[in-house]
Amino acid sequence: VDQVSESRSQFRIHHVLDALIASLHPETRKVPVDPILSGDQQLQMNSLPGVLTQVISNLILNSVNHAFEQQETAQIDIHYYQQGDDIIFEYKDNGCGVDKSLHQKIFEPFYTSKRGTGGSGLGLNLVFNLVSQKLKGELSFDSEVGKGVQMIITLPKDLPYEPDESE
Repeated sequence: VDQVSESRSQFRIHHVLDALIASLHPETRKVPVDPILSGDQQLQMNSLPGVLTQVISNLILNSVNHAFEQQETAQIDIHYYQQGDDIIFEYKDNGCGVDKSLHQKIFEPFYTSKRGTGGSGLGLNLVFNLVSQKLKGELSFDSEVGKGVQMIITLPKDLPYEPDESE
């Protein structure tokens, strides 16, 4: 978690996430899947863009590595919008989904369905920790086998300042 760039700034969400999706193209083209980003291109946040890109990057790579083995056409949709003082990010894929019995486990450290094939089991644990601790947001998850995953990440548009941000 400490490796992530932590400089706070005002940024355009679309610009930051569009650049991220372009940088992930070498990975996403293996599936192939082209993540579709939608939302107000002028919408801005005052937050930690490096942490946000780490979160979205982990979600995309998690889908690329786990979701699409049996999909003819892979799809990832990322939609964002403002609701009150929050920015809502809706992340969806049309992959294989996750059994209900595993919904709590997927955010535990070291849980992976790809043990021995390169999965560390830290991707979604890191996502959860970054969203809740660094970005002061909330994450909800829903999935059914065969129906992909949906994550809703609610983040404050203006990240509250910590009493001592130098820690």
